[in-house]
Amino acid sequence: MDSPHKTGYAIKNGLLVHVSEVPRGLSCGCTCVVCGNKLIARKGHQRRHHFAHSTETNCLGAAETALHLVSKELVGELSRIALPSYNFTKTKKIKSGAVVSHQQPIAKGGEAKITAAIVESACNGFVPDVILDCGLKKLIVEIAVTHKVDRDKMRHIRKHDLPAIEIHLDLSDALLSRDDLRRKLRDDISSKKWLFHPEQRIAERLFFSKLRTAIRDQKRSSANKRPKPPDFQSNPLPLTYGFNARAPSHGFNEYEKAARRFYNQHSRYPSMDECLTLWPHLWKKPEN
Repeated sequence: MDSPHKTGYAIKNGLLVHVSEVPRGLSCGCTCVVCGNKLIARKGHQRRHHFAHSTETNCLGAAETALHLVSKELVGELSRIALPSYNFTKTKKIKSGAVVSHQQPIAKGGEAKITAAIVESACNGFVPDVILDCGLKKLIVEIAVTHKVDRDKMRHIRKHDLPAIEIHLDLSDALLSRDDLRRKLRDDISSKKWLFHPEQRIAERLFFSKLRTAIRDQKRSSANKRPKPPDFQSNPLPLTYGFNARAPSHGFNEYEKAARRFYNQHSRYPSMDECLTLWPHLWKKPEN
């Protein structure tokens, strides 16, 4: 069984070449894209043709690096590319257990004509893998083998409202011929996904509007379940412990504010014992 880390691509005379394009063995004249050491073109009858280091080495990542490089090169040569449809979907569970979600179609997908391409060129402060001109619109293409697009690059893409897709490849794709890899990059829909599309901003606003409404309704519902606060002026506390609840030394207004703060913290009103402990300055013994 072939190792997924074997690569079919190497450097020869400064160019990326496939193992099918060079002679067998050391005479291939190729070097590793990572470490620069000499490679052997293994072209036997038992396994798929691939490159191997001529001497023992701990070099890792040749398949991923070579696949990433050749894929960018091939995408930059395309005259058309198949794009997947894009349906925006976002879901969030709030404290009450309710689930807020929003779905909205963003892009129909289909085939885009390419009029120009730029490979790894700075664009608004970051470097996309490939920028395609599709008529009057631009499309960013990111190649992902084992490393997906990071947050920093996504932040730049969103900041500048640039539509972007990611093409996911497996390490085993590093053995594909140029023609087979080109067809996959151009025609395969299953390996592509949308990272961002400017039209999704409308869908995002609708989702967050739903979320704010759900959270507001949740708070209102919770507030309605609490016991109704008493009217302290018309229903003063009873006489207990020899203290006159009808004659607080600082008036009912200060006591009412303090009691309501207690309620907000504990979801209940204080007992007389708690009133005497927490706010003794608000009460005085009745005169004999």
